[in-house]
Amino acid sequence: MVTTSIARRMRAGSIMDRQVATIAAAIIMFGMASSATAFEDYSRAERDSLNIRHLQSELMVAALSCGLRPQYNATVKRFEAELVGRGHDLKQLFRRTFGSSSERELDRFVTALANQSSTNSLNRGAGYCSESAQLFTEILALPVANLAVFWDGRANIDRALLPAPIESAAAPGN
Repeated sequence: MVTTSIARRMRAGSIMDRQVATIAAAIIMFGMASSATAFEDYSRAERDSLNIRHLQSELMVAALSCGLRPQYNATVKRFEAELVGRGHDLKQLFRRTFGSSSERELDRFVTALANQSSTNSLNRGAGYCSESAQLFTEILALPVANLAVFWDGRANIDRALLPAPIESAAAPGN
C-alpha cells in the first residue's frame, strides 16, 4: 500500500525523504478528502453559489476565446444582483470552511474553475464558439434572478475542486 511505503520512508530516510514522504501523504489525504466530497453535501444555497461561480468561469472563457465580450458584459449587467449575492454567499462558505486562509483558497478555487473551463473549451473543438453564443442567447432570455435555476444540472464542476463542507453548514432537507 502507498501509505505504508510513505510511512517506512519517513522513518528510515533522510530529511529530504521525510519531507517528500510528508508531502506525498498530505496529497493522498487531501485527495481522499476531496474525492469524498459530494455535491449533495452542500445546502441548496451553497450549491447555487458554487454553480454560479462555475457559470461565470464558463462565460468568461467563452467571452475571451470567442470574442463574446459584449454578450458577457450584457449578462453581468442583467444578472448583477444575483452574481453579487451568490459571490457573497461563496465567500461566506469559504470563510466558514477555511477561516483565515479563505481568500487564498477561494482564489485557488476560482483559478481551478477557470482552468477547467478553458480545458473544456479546448476539448469541445470547433463548435465551442457557436455553442457559447447560443448559451449567452439562452441566458439573456432568462428572467432576472434565474441563473442558478438555469445552470443547475448543467454545471460539471470537477468534484476534486470542491471545498469540504462543514456538516453543520447544510440544514436538513436542503
